[in-house]
Amino acid sequence: MRKSVIRTLYLAGAAVLVVGLILTIAGIAGGASLTYYGSTASTPGNPTLFAIGLIIVVLAVIPMIIAWIMALVRTAQRSDWVWFILLLVINASMLVYIFVPDPPLTPTAPLYQGQRPPMTQ
Repeated sequence: MRKSVIRTLYLAGAAVLVVGLILTIAGIAGGASLTYYGSTASTPGNPTLFAIGLIIVVLAVIPMIIAWIMALVRTAQRSDWVWFILLLVINASMLVYIFVPDPPLTPTAPLYQGQRPPMTQ
C-alpha cells in the first residue's frame, strides 16, 4: 500500500464528508421547535435532505477509517513508532501524516558490495 493511496482515500472521504455535513445542516435549517408539557422537541426543516445528508456522512467516514487503518499498518511495517502512536492517539495527525514525506528505510541486513559475505558455521 502506497502513501498516495492512503492520501487519496482520506481526502476523498473528507471532501464527501463536507458535502454530507452541508446537506445535513441545510436539512436542519428551518425546523420547528415544539413544546409538550415542559419538554421541547425539534423537527428538521427538510427531513429528506437531513436523512440524505446523514447517509452521505456515514458513507464518507468509511474510506477515512480504511485510510487510517492502512496508515497504521504502514507505520507499523516501517517500524515508525512515533507516527504510529500519533495516528493511534490523535486522529487529527492523519492530516499531517499524509503530506509529510517518509524517511528513507534503513537496511536491516548488512550490504556486501563486491565481496562475499563471511562464512558462518
